[in-house]
Amino acid sequence: MAGSRTCGACEAAKASDERYLAVALADRRHRALAAESIADTLGYCREHGTLLARDAGSSTGIARVFAEVLDRWSTFLGNEAKFGERVEALSFRADRDCPGCRFVEH
Repeated sequence: MAGSRTCGACEAAKASDERYLAVALADRRHRALAAESIADTLGYCREHGTLLARDAGSSTGIARVFAEVLDRWSTFLGNEAKFGERVEALSFRADRDCPGCRFVEH
């Protein structure tokens, strides 16, 4: 684009990414929802993972979220009879199911 113009869609996506960080890590209820979403998708895409890694202010919130994620994954992996098919399905969708991307798309 010429000059100082910016793409409206790109700006909206960037604002959505920033809102995702603020919302997903804001309080216990949102962190629980984020943990459930991450556990069901095996994590973030490269772009959203990088965004989280660069945001020093979110380190405590994301650490809490991933502690919950690890508890969920331990449950999944510790009970193959109950969760085996779910874990297998997650593995095949992992590259398409970033919680941050889902938030931005909404």
